[in-house]
Amino acid sequence: MRQIRELQKRLGEPDILVSGDLFDRANPPASLVSWAIEHLRKMNIACIPGQHDLTGHSYQLRMDGAYGALVKAGVITDLTPGEWHLRDIGPDGEQQYSVYAMPWNMYEIPTKLKHRAPKVISLHKYVWATDNSKYPGADESARVTGITELGNLADVVSIGDNHISWRVGNFLNHGSLFSTTSAQKEHAHHLGILYSDGSYDWMRFPEISVEWVENPVCPEVPGADKFIEELKTLEIDSVCFREQLDSLAENLDENGKKSYRELTESLDQR
Repeated sequence: MRQIRELQKRLGEPDILVSGDLFDRANPPASLVSWAIEHLRKMNIACIPGQHDLTGHSYQLRMDGAYGALVKAGVITDLTPGEWHLRDIGPDGEQQYSVYAMPWNMYEIPTKLKHRAPKVISLHKYVWATDNSKYPGADESARVTGITELGNLADVVSIGDNHISWRVGNFLNHGSLFSTTSAQKEHAHHLGILYSDGSYDWMRFPEISVEWVENPVCPEVPGADKFIEELKTLEIDSVCFREQLDSLAENLDENGKKSYRELTESLDQR
């Protein structure tokens, strides 16, 4: 984060645009939220929520978790969907750009703007470009060719959700800032720089040393070998059970969702 802040200062204090999943889950530890408030306050962050920022993956509940806490504290700007937001490039206000917000599950196609200021569409959706940038079995409809119309409406389409970075034309998926699963062992972290003339730099971010340790399967655990074989059959190399539970909770009625939120909040506090 210090490196990002130093780069931002050298470039004249432009916005940092985050296309969702600022946090890994809606209710991370309070110590992390406190750290974020302290260290992100002066970084001019404009953001949209991804599903990991949303309680029960509900956009309407975006202010209930850590993401909402940073918005209320004035640390980040929440870009509301369905409209273009005109923003200044740097503190002088002389140069501007427009950004259109398409947060998780809010995919209204924007109208075309005619002004000359650079235009960015910030989209949080799982999109892949080649076999190297998709998870095994990813739906063909998630390929970047399915959203080509967006490329005609903006200088840059910044895409979140896919943790593996890729670039095709003016479609840019920067990936996650840190490797968090074994699927990201070879992941190259990227940052993008948008200039006032609409051009875009795609730069590899300095690597942070990560040591990967393979956990051996304990033979004393009943059924462990069978479970691993089933995962291999599904071509899954990492599982987030909390994510699976959140996904299942979306199908509950309102009372069920409320009970699930109370349960997970209780677990988070522990």
